[in-house]
Amino acid sequence: MPVDSLLCRDVHCCNRSDIDGLNAFVNDITQACLAAGEASLPRAGRVGSTGHIPGWNDVVAPVRDKSIFWHNIWMECGRPRSEVIANIMRKTRASYHYAIRKVTRNANDIINKKFADALLHNRGRDFWSEARKLRRSNVSVSSVIDGISTADDIADLFASKYQTLYTSVLYDRSEMESIHCLVDKSLSTSFDQHLIVGVSDVTNAINKLKPGKSDGCSGLSSDYFKHAPRVLAVYISLLLSAVLTHGTMPQEFLTSTVIPIPKGKGLNVTDAANYRGIALSSIFGKIFDLIVLHRFSEQLYSSSLWFGFKAKHSTSMCTTILKEVIAYYAAHGGSLYCTMLDATKVFDRVWNTVSCLTVCFAGIFQECTFVCF
Repeated sequence: MPVDSLLCRDVHCCNRSDIDGLNAFVNDITQACLAAGEASLPRAGRVGSTGHIPGWNDVVAPVRDKSIFWHNIWMECGRPRSEVIANIMRKTRASYHYAIRKVTRNANDIINKKFADALLHNRGRDFWSEARKLRRSNVSVSSVIDGISTADDIADLFASKYQTLYTSVLYDRSEMESIHCLVDKSLSTSFDQHLIVGVSDVTNAINKLKPGKSDGCSGLSSDYFKHAPRVLAVYISLLLSAVLTHGTMPQEFLTSTVIPIPKGKGLNVTDAANYRGIALSSIFGKIFDLIVLHRFSEQLYSSSLWFGFKAKHSTSMCTTILKEVIAYYAAHGGSLYCTMLDATKVFDRVWNTVSCLTVCFAGIFQECTFVCF
């Protein structure tokens, strides 16, 4: 453990050995988590890989259990072909198969009914559970993208596209340096208590992590942190406190893996333009983000009309209302006019200088802003 690096209280410290010590400490924690997870956590299949049939638990499961029950009795009786037991077995089996066809045929109606019931009885948790099931996609990727078939060449293709996309918004380097100097001058001249990240802060952040999420690079999973002993939260609190004090991020915090996934169903999956990239970020970075969001929730507010990437909100709220309005007017023979704004990849084209200034003047303490740079 790099004691000197973790206990340093000099906010202007530029000692390279301290930075190297923090990087080594992160690597040690990572290796310890990997070893402990390999020995302790069970391996599980991918959640949702078997698919989900709406209405299965309510409609199909009861008749399935009944069918299995009578099928077992029929087997124990020597598989008779014509007696009462055989007739009951056939009848329950037919009911089971009919129930499967029924829920498959009425899948959309079952989903809409569950949405309506959740909203009518103000069951927000059930509403979002159904929304996640509705948005779950089983679209498979293609082995050929833009005429390229080898894995390395496909990876290079997407890497080139994302590099072009994420650097498409230019900025004035001198203007960015001026912002950097502005933040640097506003830093505290001495160590302050707000630079300390408590164990309770880390514990609360870990509890908010979604289970089964991987960082895509080092092999860490959120499960390693959620099932770890309290001492891990102590180590991470020391690490994050040192990060804020030194104003620098360990390299592992900054590493992420971009995974291209199809944008939706019914698209040509051999066209690279029909894929969007999602970043699998460091678990340590996610913990730090959650702590910052919790500490400065009042300063980091957004418009009431903003639904994406916001707690207890989802773009499904907007799209569901739009679809219901369209369905209402279509069912009643009315006319409906809608204006669409094409904002393709709008969140990937960020105006860097304005974004940095917004963070600077949001009321977040400057050491945290300095680390974000």
